Amino acid sequence: MRKRFGEFMKNKSGLTLIELLAALAIGTIVIGLAFSVLHSSMKTYQKTESQQLLQQEANLMMTQLRNIHQNNSSYSIEFDSVENIYLITLSDGSKQSFSQSKYKTEISINGQPVSTAKIVTIGSNMKQYKIVIKITDPRTNNKFTIKTGISRL
Repeated sequence: MRKRFGEFMKNKSGLTLIELLAALAIGTIVIGLAFSVLHSSMKTYQKTESQQLLQQEANLMMTQLRNIHQNNSSYSIEFDSVENIYLITLSDGSKQSFSQSKYKTEISINGQPVSTAKIVTIGSNMKQYKIVIKITDPRTNNKFTIKTGISRL
């Protein structure tokens, strides 16, 4: 019986406590690194998505403004602070919204900012206008600026 017990003790096929702790430590490090990479990629995705949405909104605003500019001899742009949107008033008196309230938008035409105190009127007297639209997403603090010009042919 002593002989068998000695043979059993020589055959050490089990795990020691140190080996188990080392395996747990390595596993924890791997899981931590994987979580860190996942978290970082999610933040990058959200920032990129927000930037693309801002760019799309600015392009949509410019397309709308360009169409109004080509089809109307005069119009005015004003900021409605209650609704937090820009409004375009056409020469026939109808109004169109020009921005989304979920973004902070700043518009300037020929260097003049459009605000509640400053309504900018576009007439047929000038052929070209320089437009700057700055859009900020308050959720992510991303910003996008578009600088362009519009003209009548």
